[in-house]
Amino acid sequence: FWIFGQWTDVVIDDRLPTVNGQLVYCHSKQRQEFWSALLEKAYAKLSGCYQSLEGGNTGDAVLFVYINRMSFTDWCKFYTDADVCRLMNTSKISIHKTWNEVVNFGSWTKNSDPLLNRCGGCANHKQTFLQNPQYLFDLTKEADEVLISLQQRDMKIHRKYGQGENLSIGFSVYRVELNRKYRLHDLLTQSCVENCTYINARTVFRRKVLTQGRYIIIPTTFQPQVLGDYMLR
Repeated sequence: FWIFGQWTDVVIDDRLPTVNGQLVYCHSKQRQEFWSALLEKAYAKLSGCYQSLEGGNTGDAVLFVYINRMSFTDWCKFYTDADVCRLMNTSKISIHKTWNEVVNFGSWTKNSDPLLNRCGGCANHKQTFLQNPQYLFDLTKEADEVLISLQQRDMKIHRKYGQGENLSIGFSVYRVELNRKYRLHDLLTQSCVENCTYINARTVFRRKVLTQGRYIIIPTTFQPQVLGDYMLR
């Protein structure tokens, strides 16, 4: 599984929970087919227990499934929704368009000193918003597409203790002065060029065409004084 920026191996046996000879949880239509139940068991082990798998978002459990050609009539008959996962080509050696990828790991942390506090909440909290972590980047082309993904650490493993709910997270992007080297402490001439809806999902994502210039990304939780770990790509 790809978890919080790295591939994680999960080793399981083939003993599956049953009642009266029937699989209790995920199962295939064919009685001799067990890949879905085994995959579910691995994910349950990764998450701490089967109970941790209840609820969630489709995008948090995207799998690659290869099937024979899904006719259109069959597609309409067997599926009600579809989520698309866009694969990014970040290879330096490729004949196709490539993307420059930067990955940052960080935390929303609390400190009594406002200059060191890093959990200021969303832009609604004007007194503390700029205390959040800030990431600066330059766009050197006249205009280019930027993809921003903010992912929080998966907390499902703590559900068996009555905890483990996702934080409501989001981010804002500000265009800043070309000569800016340090953190924003006031919003004067800087303009917000992109933000996202705050949601308690594992990942929030935005896609935006920006013009040449210097920008700062501010990842935040919705409420201030909320602690957590995140990965910004």
